Amino acid sequence: MGKQPHPFHLYFELVSNLNNKTNKYAVCLCCIEEYTRNIAITKKECCIFNKAKYYHDHLASYENFKERYDEKKCAEILSLGNNNHDDNYKSNKSTKTTSEDEIEVQEINKYVKVIPTQVVVRQAPITNYVSRPLSTKDDSHFRQLFFNMIISNGLPFSFAENPETHELFKFCIPAVKLPLAKTLSGSVLKNASKNLVEENISIAQKNLGGVTAIFDRWTNVQSEHLFGIDIMEEAHNHKINIKYFVSDSAKKYTAAKCQMRVEYKDKIFLPCIAYQMNLVFGDIFKESKKYKDVSTKAI
Repeated sequence: MGKQPHPFHLYFELVSNLNNKTNKYAVCLCCIEEYTRNIAITKKECCIFNKAKYYHDHLASYENFKERYDEKKCAEILSLGNNNHDDNYKSNKSTKTTSEDEIEVQEINKYVKVIPTQVVVRQAPITNYVSRPLSTKDDSHFRQLFFNMIISNGLPFSFAENPETHELFKFCIPAVKLPLAKTLSGSVLKNASKNLVEENISIAQKNLGGVTAIFDRWTNVQSEHLFGIDIMEEAHNHKINIKYFVSDSAKKYTAAKCQMRVEYKDKIFLPCIAYQMNLVFGDIFKESKKYKDVSTKAI
C-alpha cells in the first residue's frame, strides 16, 4: 500500500515549487482566505515545506488559525499529528472478526478524503487552466509587483503603455489589465513610497545602537530652523535613536554645529569626508592652469 497522507493535509493546498519540482510547497488555507490564493503563494510566511512537522508548527504559531477555531478545536487539530495511523491500519488488518464486506469498505475508505465540515476545501485552482479577472486584492498586489519590476530594471513608466509589452502580457495572462503610466507615477508610487518610509522607520527603531543622519546643510532656505533640531524632534516622535550627525564643514554652518552640540551633548558630530576631498581637489585645480583647462573641457 502507498504512504498514508498525514492528517494536516486537509488544512493546506500543495503548490508547485519552481526550485525543486519533486517537492511541492504547502500553502495554509487560512492564509489563502486571508490574502487570496494568488497573494498567499508569493508570501514566504505562507509557504512551507511539505512535511507534517512544518504543517503542525505553522498552524500552532499562526494567529488567524487560532481566531478561526475555538481553543478546543485548535488543540484537537494540532493533536492529530500524534496519532499513529499506520499502527491503527495494522491493528485493523489483524482483526479476524472483520467480515469481508467490512474489509472491502475499509479498503475503499483508505482512498476517500474525509473532510471536516468547518474547512472550506479547494480543488486545484481554475487559474491553472483558464484566465480570470483579478480580485481587488490581486489587482493591487499585481500593480505593486509590476511597479517593482519597472523600478528594479530601470525602465520608464511608459513601458506599461508600450504595445509590445501589452502583446506579451496579453499572450501570457489575457485577463490582466496593465496599469497606465499615470497610475504608476501617481497612486502606486505614492503607496510604494509610503511603505518604504514605514519600512525604514521600522528598521531605524530596531537599531538600538543608534543611526547616522547625513545632510548637506544645517539650516533651511530662510535660515529659520535648524535641520538637526527638526530631525531630532521627528526622530523622538518615532522613537528613533540618532547617534551621529554628518554634514559639510562650510563656515556658515559652524555656528549651527556649535548650537547642536550644546543642545545634544550625547550626540557625535562628524565632518563629511567627501566634502573635505572636494575642497582639496578644488585647490589643486585652482593652482594648476593645465588641470583647470582639462576640467573645464571635460565638463
